[in-house]
Order: sequence, then C-alpha cells, then structure tokens
Amino acid sequence: INKLPVNLLIPGKIEAEAFSVNNGLVLETTTDAGGGKNVGYTNTGDYLDYRVRVIKSAKYTIEVRAACYIASGKIEVQQINLSGTVINSVQVVIPVTGGWQTWQTFTASIDLAEGVCTIRVKILQPEFNLNWFRFTENSFGIEENENLVFSISPNPATDQVSVFVPGTLGKEKAVALYSSAGLLV
Repeated sequence: INKLPVNLLIPGKIEAEAFSVNNGLVLETTTDAGGGKNVGYTNTGDYLDYRVRVIKSAKYTIEVRAACYIASGKIEVQQINLSGTVINSVQVVIPVTGGWQTWQTFTASIDLAEGVCTIRVKILQPEFNLNWFRFTENSFGIEENENLVFSISPNPATDQVSVFVPGTLGKEKAVALYSSAGLLV
C-alpha cells in the first residue's frame, strides 16, 4: 500500500507499476519500449488501484498496453469516488498478442468525473501482462455548443451509417462508433 499523495494526472500516462494498492499481481522486467516493469501473473479478482486527479469531466479514450500469450483476457477499469462508489467503468478485452512480452495497445472509451479518485484496474479474465495505461480526452475538433444537435441515420444500422454534425463543413472529422457494450465497432 502506497500512502503517498496523489501525483498521477488524467489526461496522462500511468505506468502499471505506479499503483497505490496491488492485490495479487507480480512485477517483472518488461522488454517493451521504454523498459521498466510490467505487472503480470493475473488471476480473476486481482486488481491495481491508482490514486489520480482527473483534471476535467469528459469522455476519455483509454489505451491499455498489454501482452497476452495463449488465451484472451479482460479487465474492467473503474473510477471510484472518495466514498468508495464506482461511478464510471469500462471493460477492455485483451486479445492474444503471441507472447508474454509481445506488446500491443488496445483502446476503449470511458466517461470520467473531475476530481481526486481511484482508478481500479480489475482482472476479470486472465492471463496477460500490463505495461501502462494512457487517458486522452476525446475531442471532436469542433467548438463546444450545448445546443449542437448531430444525427446518425439509419438507426439502428447494419452496414453503413451517415453522420451529420452542424458547423463542421470544411473541417477534418474523425468518428469512432462504439457498441452498447463499449467495444469499438
């Protein structure tokens, strides 16, 4: 247990070994770019806690740097407030990468509330190694406007959708669509 003050900020990158609480995981040397340690020997129910400060309430892209040898795994990333309540969460599947030190980055999207909190990375399905997590605020590249109405059609869709965002004519746009389970479609 690490009782040091909060020094991890979101948006930002969090090394897996920068936990404040480690329940069941083991540190080992990584061969991933940048070196250092990764956490491994994951088992269902293990978790890592990180005391963080979220700078702004927003939707964030979370990148998870992981290596998985034989069978895909799954984590749940939870935002826990100071009262101990889970206020936001997302599950991330960790597919097989081909080796315990064969690293790939996987992404998901999560809403985070501003303030000091705990980010818990909970192991739902083992076994894999984790090196780092990066949180980046999602940005639509357009001026914020509470009255902005965008449309997607048809809804529901099977193969193709059209997205209309007023006020973006001539601006570069990127759209990511997620299923109701939070998986990038």
